[in-house]
Amino acid sequence: MTHPREHQNPDHRVSRLPFTPYLRRAQVCSAALFLGAVLTAPVSAQTILPLPGDNLLSGKEATFSVPPNCSHCGGADKSDLTDGNLWQSDSGPNFWDHEGSVGWDLGSLPGVMIQFDLGTVQPIETLGLHTASGKPDVRIPAAVLAYMSDDGETWRYVTDLVNEVVPEGDSVRRRFVSGDYWTGGLRVGGQYLAFYAVSGGGRTFIDEIEALRGSRDPADAVFDDGAIGKDQLEADALNRAGGAMPQSGSYRHMSAWIRKSYSDAILQTKPAEERRMDNLERYVAIDNKGNWPNLTLMPDGAIVATVFGEPAHGLWEGSTECWISRDGGKTWSFLSVAAPHAPGSNHMIYAAGLTHGGALVVLAGGWGNVPSRGGEPPVPNKKRFLLTPRICRSEDGGRTWTRTEMKVPPQMEDPIPYGNIVMLPRGRLAISCYSHGPGDLARNTAWIFFSDDDGRTWGNPRLIAADSYNETALLPLDGAKILAASRTIRWGGMKDEHLDLFASDGGGQTWKGRGPVSLPKEIPANLLRLRDGSILLSYGSRLRGALGVHARISRDGGLTWDAPRVLFKTAAHVSSSGAGGVDGGYPSSVQLDDGAILTAYYCSRLPWHQRYHMGVVFWQD
Repeated sequence: MTHPREHQNPDHRVSRLPFTPYLRRAQVCSAALFLGAVLTAPVSAQTILPLPGDNLLSGKEATFSVPPNCSHCGGADKSDLTDGNLWQSDSGPNFWDHEGSVGWDLGSLPGVMIQFDLGTVQPIETLGLHTASGKPDVRIPAAVLAYMSDDGETWRYVTDLVNEVVPEGDSVRRRFVSGDYWTGGLRVGGQYLAFYAVSGGGRTFIDEIEALRGSRDPADAVFDDGAIGKDQLEADALNRAGGAMPQSGSYRHMSAWIRKSYSDAILQTKPAEERRMDNLERYVAIDNKGNWPNLTLMPDGAIVATVFGEPAHGLWEGSTECWISRDGGKTWSFLSVAAPHAPGSNHMIYAAGLTHGGALVVLAGGWGNVPSRGGEPPVPNKKRFLLTPRICRSEDGGRTWTRTEMKVPPQMEDPIPYGNIVMLPRGRLAISCYSHGPGDLARNTAWIFFSDDDGRTWGNPRLIAADSYNETALLPLDGAKILAASRTIRWGGMKDEHLDLFASDGGGQTWKGRGPVSLPKEIPANLLRLRDGSILLSYGSRLRGALGVHARISRDGGLTWDAPRVLFKTAAHVSSSGAGGVDGGYPSSVQLDDGAILTAYYCSRLPWHQRYHMGVVFWQD
């Protein structure tokens, strides 16, 4: 579904354009910058109305970490943000001169915290913010991070009203003429609301903040992340904003940084609209299991799916299983257990593929010290331990297996295999693995491992990217060239999770970064070389309201990518294996004899199928 946005054209006429879910974040930033060029000129009159619903903030007084200090606007300040007195484009004064606006000249300060007390714990489903840019040194905030609390001491993050992609639905939109940002479909609650507005590099003005009452019990509130203390709010906001406080140089705030990053490093993206996908054919392929599918197209035309054999996100015991389809992916049957688990362990992480000699190999890692099936409570990560990967080899198409333990280099923690085993020239094979930092599960480094004996042993690791990278998809191109799409993690200087592209011209011995190839929360990747030589990049989407699987194609060796295709999407707002969320993604694709592409994914629940399952989508480019 597309949604209209109101956009101020250079000739000052208002037009309605399709709102594309994929590039909303980048377009939000572009629009915020664009406002600076157009709002100083006369604009067409349009009435800006309060959001429809019960505004819990109406008449409430705000408290500010930095007192408003811009003399352009008057009024009581503390209640100006909730008085319903919205600036109108035909009302005479500019936004920053409007008596109902509140403004700050933050100087070297990174931002301002605005807090409200609702009086009692309340459910909230919509948040809104009215801001603007246009006069010299007046800028849209680089980010506005919203938090909620029941007691004013413990807080939970809700959303970024400027940058974060929001749930879709009939009531969701963003108006850009005067910078009115709002998001619906939230399932949050609390008594206290906090908004941290990160400086956009100039003065900041806000006219109105709204919080609409939800219909759900606040006890059923769903938050993406864990709780933090009140003394951590500013640091958490700035960390999420990605260092968006004013800096020297050409890109002084997040809006400009994202626009620069995604115009340059999303590799000169072609038409910035989501591609329409017709005649998608979908099936529930494996029911009540099937997580993290890895598809292998066998020499006889059959397709083998390597999956985790339990309906859980690896929280309990389980084995790595293989399932097979002999009708092009429409029906599936159990084939074998590639990596059986020992009591108290699971094999939930693996790489799989064919060797030059035609053997099917699965490298299966996993965790020790996990409970039996359904065991509660789950064991925290810090009390589990990684298993050394097992090399599982089948010479008969996955029916029977021999198994040995991988020899891990002494300087490395047990590596975690991911993605496809790929064939390189001269009989060599490669896989990607990632390792944790010494004593630090949050610090990950991506590696490429090699085998020169048809997958029987693996070693000779070479670094792809250090410290902030884990699950990495590999794709051999011509000669010694290899592409890698690696998932970033929030560690060190990395501020979000997205896909970075890397390239090697020397068979994987050394790598060079090419920059981002997805938006934040579009992770992890699968790469496939299509018969016409183009490259398919498919990835999971954890964007609010667009949870599912997207795909893009490059026809020039990964230098540029076309607009995304939405292969699968849920209506959920939270990507989580916990209550109220949806767990899924991790696509894997093969191309069939007729040219159709088969993409597998997993999902914990859908409105029409309330169990974990592996789903498949048939589609044509």
